Amino acid sequence: MMMSRLQTYFSARYIRKEEPVPKKKTGAVLLTAGSIGPREKAESTAEMLLRQMSCDSLGTVYVNRTDKVPVRDREDIIQEIKRSGRQIENSRINII
Repeated sequence: MMMSRLQTYFSARYIRKEEPVPKKKTGAVLLTAGSIGPREKAESTAEMLLRQMSCDSLGTVYVNRTDKVPVRDREDIIQEIKRSGRQIENSRINII
């Protein structure tokens, strides 16, 4: 579903030759996987999508084995997500 919404950004930049998001934004990637395996392609695609939306990335929070261990039981991941959220909020305050 999210990919279809991003078509608007692609069309603005490459077809209409407009800057789709004139104001820089800050974001992060939350990448989840049920198994343990290579994540590089998914991560690079997500980073590319953020760039298309004029978004500076703070990095990736990667959660694997979600088929075996729910995220709610991974305190380390929850703390990492909260830390990323605070960084995003702080960067938003600094931009304004």
